[in-house]
Amino acid sequence: MPMAEVAELANVTRSTLYRYYPTREALVLAVILARYDDVYDQVVQGLSDPLDPRSSLVELILVPLSMLEAHPLNLALLQPARGAGDHALRSEALVEAAARHIGPLLESWQHAGRVHDDLDPLEAVRWLHTVSLTLVSPEWRDAPMSEKRRFVEQYLVRAFVVTDPADEPG
Repeated sequence: MPMAEVAELANVTRSTLYRYYPTREALVLAVILARYDDVYDQVVQGLSDPLDPRSSLVELILVPLSMLEAHPLNLALLQPARGAGDHALRSEALVEAAARHIGPLLESWQHAGRVHDDLDPLEAVRWLHTVSLTLVSPEWRDAPMSEKRRFVEQYLVRAFVVTDPADEPG
């Protein structure tokens, strides 16, 4: 959609639109950031057991993913032809937005000895973001949620969570 059409739909002049969003990429990033904040606020507030990093890490990846896939605007932003959306999805601003919501959880799990003590919360959120982007990529987009869950549990959770010897088989 051309910026002139966006300005018309927003009932503002093009110069006003460009004052706040100098490029199409800036506008797309602002839309994505607003959605990201809303989603992560809902997800963190709705965690089934926020004290358990095993279940929470899975929810922090899969719940936003299901919310993303359920909304037409989100799907439009993910289309490969949308260069601005693709660039915005890889923005550090999204990692920082997610870190505002997820960082305190990671830190509380660290203090409780539930995740590795050398885990850097911001870097951990970068990994969560990267996994999320992977799971919405064309290679994974149509995979069943059960396969995405298995991937997150097998690789991401194991990398973050301290294994309790009582949980080990045998």
